[in-house]
Amino acid sequence: MNDQRQRRSIHLLPSPEWCRALDLILSQAEREAASRNFPFAIERSSTSEARYLHVLRQDAWYGIRVASHFPKYACSRDYFQVLLEEPPCGVSIAYACRQISDLVRHGGSVVGCPDEIQTEIERRRARFVDDLEGRFTHRDAAVIRHQMNQRAKWTWTFFDQADT
Repeated sequence: MNDQRQRRSIHLLPSPEWCRALDLILSQAEREAASRNFPFAIERSSTSEARYLHVLRQDAWYGIRVASHFPKYACSRDYFQVLLEEPPCGVSIAYACRQISDLVRHGGSVVGCPDEIQTEIERRRARFVDDLEGRFTHRDAAVIRHQMNQRAKWTWTFFDQADT
């Protein structure tokens, strides 16, 4: 089994080279957002190396996911995907940096407001604890994220079509 398939099959953390490349890509995204005065947030996946970038442009949040693997959950597929190979090479890092800059300026997929999503997750998690309904899982949070992302996408599409 090659190293990349083995790494994914046993869920090892990404290599130090991949982490350095990710830091470079994220700093590029932050610089691009700051230069255009776009509100910007980064979330770290609790189950993988993936990072979720949120950029607010023209009253809509746009989402970009940077990872070394394809998404597992529907909420992760709601984001525009930037896949960085493991181990990364100079060409793929340069391409990802250019891609991130373009996506921050005028790309990505419409997603829900990260603060509103987190508030809703915490509200429902508290209700689980209060009602003793069982354990609130990562999958439960993923369903909430996906629902709110789809609602934001539908709302943006509806109002965008109404304006034309």
